[in-house]
Amino acid sequence: MEKSKNAKARMTRNLAVAAIILMTVAAVMLDAYYLRQREHIEEQQREFHALLFSIAENGVRAHIRADMYHPEHLGDWFAGLAAAVGLGEIRLTDGSGKDMVRVEGLEDTGDIYDYQEIQDEVARFETLSRPGWFRGGPRGRGAGSGGGWRKLPPGPYTFCMKVDREAWEGRYAHLRNQVVFGAFMAFIAIILGISLLFYRTRQAQLNQDLVSAQADAARQSMLAAMGSGLAHETKNPLGLIRGIAQSILDQETSSPETRDRALRIIDESDRVAGEIDKFLGVAKPVELHKETVSLSTLFENIAVLVRDEAKAASIAFTVNASGLTLVCDVERLRKAILNLVLNAFKACHAGDSVSLSAEKSDPHHACIIVSDTGCGIRPEDLPHVTEPYFHKFDVGTGLGLAITAEIARDYGGRL
Repeated sequence: MEKSKNAKARMTRNLAVAAIILMTVAAVMLDAYYLRQREHIEEQQREFHALLFSIAENGVRAHIRADMYHPEHLGDWFAGLAAAVGLGEIRLTDGSGKDMVRVEGLEDTGDIYDYQEIQDEVARFETLSRPGWFRGGPRGRGAGSGGGWRKLPPGPYTFCMKVDREAWEGRYAHLRNQVVFGAFMAFIAIILGISLLFYRTRQAQLNQDLVSAQADAARQSMLAAMGSGLAHETKNPLGLIRGIAQSILDQETSSPETRDRALRIIDESDRVAGEIDKFLGVAKPVELHKETVSLSTLFENIAVLVRDEAKAASIAFTVNASGLTLVCDVERLRKAILNLVLNAFKACHAGDSVSLSAEKSDPHHACIIVSDTGCGIRPEDLPHVTEPYFHKFDVGTGLGLAITAEIARDYGGRL
């Protein structure tokens, strides 16, 4: 039993360690996946921002004529870009930080946007079109249809854009949800795997324990049968020896010394026969003969048997049956109670007390209590008191409580 408990504890400890290791590995893998995917999203975000700046820069270059630009033309083009990609604002500043062009993006619809401002600096703009002298240059600087052109201020130039975070935050949130779901599924898989492994290992251990218990039971049954046979074979010559001693004791011609020796042989024969009967009571099953009995009557009979012994040892002995009636094998129950009472006497000294009582434990069962004020049982001895031949007193064989526990089990109870 102790070996089985140690094996179970060791198995549980190993499975717990395995679960911790698997969860740690899963956490490391999920963390690595999260960092790799986040880095990938950040790289895509940087590429998208770079693309926006490239489009904006090429748009400005396409609208420059001979180092001159038209704010309204750039404003219209910036407005189209802002509307196309959902910018909150786009502006172009010169080297002094003054706005050259500034365009608000989405119209105020009551929605709340979370914008991120990004910037990129351009040292100078190289025109994409033919030189102004080749194309004739801008057609004027006035307010007319051909006017409104301005001299391109000195750089460096800075693009400032307010981009909506929502789309990217959605991707980050989706990634986080993926990792959380993966962690949850990994946790469930590990728990199920460990549980299945524990179940299969436990089943194998139980099967092994069952086989071992069956082997022990078979061996105990064989030893009990051998012991019973040996006990019966021992009682026959023992009875013959007792008979011879009894005949010597009955002879009037026997000397006092011979009669004393014969009497001692008879006493020892009776003692050994009694121990053999106790052994047989433990080794072989007993058929119960149940009948209705009053505990008051049974307790009084036991009190009559032990009253003289209690008086000689100056031990106070009291009984209280509470008027209960039981259906039981009277002789076996008497033997069990008597064993407990005599054990209580052994634990007591002059002036101590022993009580025998009974009470209902539930509507269909009773609890018989033998209590004393003696030395008690040491905690380390308590698990072994019902083992055959275990005893701490100078007298006795250690079978009394083993027999009592067996009788209690016959009634579906316990000691």
